[in-house]
Amino acid sequence: MDTRNTGAAARRFRWPLIALAVLALPAEAVQVALGDELWRHGMTIQAEYLHPLEVLPDSPDPSAADAYLQLNIHAQRSNKQGFIKFSWVPYLTVHYRLQSADGRWSREGVLPPTMASYGPNYGANVRFNGYGRYRASFRIEPPPPDQVRRQVGRQTGVGTWWEPIEVQWEFDYLGPGKKTGVGGSGGY
Repeated sequence: MDTRNTGAAARRFRWPLIALAVLALPAEAVQVALGDELWRHGMTIQAEYLHPLEVLPDSPDPSAADAYLQLNIHAQRSNKQGFIKFSWVPYLTVHYRLQSADGRWSREGVLPPTMASYGPNYGANVRFNGYGRYRASFRIEPPPPDQVRRQVGRQTGVGTWWEPIEVQWEFDYLGPGKKTGVGGSGGY
């Protein structure tokens, strides 16, 4: 038996078999950024969405949502409120408004603080009005002064809370992304 031909045949079928095996891997959720990260009052703010998630205790059923909308807010070195650099900024109230580009459709709500294996965020399952161009607006309110106190002395004091921050992004909603087994993103 000629083993040279069998080895060549095995090499010829190796890559198609590897490609099929990789494509059979389960797809993972991809977080789709709404736009560039913003810097405000010593914080980085990033908005993104991914597939609807099950969130307890009182989240709407993920099957009734189009995406999980989340806002990631982290302290920068320049923050004057005493948050540790790169740490998640807690105690905020985050209001959102989704609006279609033509202004005929909108939805509003609050993004509650939510814990996830990749870190805490402000997020909620939301519905869109189909695929298309949207504007997402967020109002970020500082911690309520009656719930979070500040030291104000010369040695350990921190800066006053900022006025509510308004940020927005325009983006195309094309459905929640999926990471393919062969790299890159697709599934739109």
